[in-house]
Amino acid sequence: MSDTPLVKAVLTLLEVMSAEERSSVQQHMDTLGLPLTAKSGSVLRLVGGLFPPGVVLRVPDAIAACQAERPETSEKEVYNALGYLTRRHKIRRVSQGAYTAIEAAEPSHAR
Repeated sequence: MSDTPLVKAVLTLLEVMSAEERSSVQQHMDTLGLPLTAKSGSVLRLVGGLFPPGVVLRVPDAIAACQAERPETSEKEVYNALGYLTRRHKIRRVSQGAYTAIEAAEPSHAR
């Protein structure tokens, strides 16, 4: 797909905006029903990718890592993703504000 000059101009503007400005634009676009990003699952994928087996990750570190990758990520989105991954038994809470990956059990048919 070839970008038109207008699309290139909009993308250039988005690249040079501060995180606050991008957030404001995102809110306006969301209000119009025209989200700029595919939010569904993107934070979940980011958070899920932060957990190598055996490593304990603290919530502030998870939030910082997600916001470094996707500046418009809210703390609530990270907490929601952590809750979802915990309910799905992908990670477990080891202490207040700290989580670790649950290593997959070896398949029962493996010998």
